[in-house]
Amino acid sequence: MRRLALSVLTACGLAILSACNSGSGVTTGNSSTIDHIIFTNGSGQANDFFVALYNPGASSPPAVQVNAEGVNGSGLAPQIVPSATFTWSAAFAPAGTPYQFGSTPNGSHKCGAPVDTPFIPVYYEPQNSITPVVLPPGQAADTVYAAGVAGLLPSGTGTSYCYYLLATQSGGSVQGSVLVVVSNSP
Repeated sequence: MRRLALSVLTACGLAILSACNSGSGVTTGNSSTIDHIIFTNGSGQANDFFVALYNPGASSPPAVQVNAEGVNGSGLAPQIVPSATFTWSAAFAPAGTPYQFGSTPNGSHKCGAPVDTPFIPVYYEPQNSITPVVLPPGQAADTVYAAGVAGLLPSGTGTSYCYYLLATQSGGSVQGSVLVVVSNSP
């Protein structure tokens, strides 16, 4: 009886350890095929990114790091595909687009509208450089930096504007997007 109980306990422990997989449930795989994209901010998965408004008198825009990772599979053990690269684009989100900041019910907010709609720069750091520069269209990067547009403020009485960053798999058709909220008080 003791031997049976010990065997059952050991099997359960191994199953739990396998399911946890270092706490993340995501492994690095050998496949080169991805079926979806997840976004991280350098410390964990994120759905909305927040950055302060860009004061034109500042030497550089405040920015937030956005990483894209190609993933194959779902469930308990999806696999990150380390060879996946992405091209990026950005588009303004319509006024009224909802986002979460903090806990509900007070954490529910809506995007305002920008005063005008200029080009939204997406920044990246070239290899061996510590200064972000504007990412040329069509150039692949895994990590970009989302920033506010210089001198662009919310319209009317709004306190924020938002835009979507779209990552498209290089040489593929898989796309993913994430919301960037530009505000001094989300």
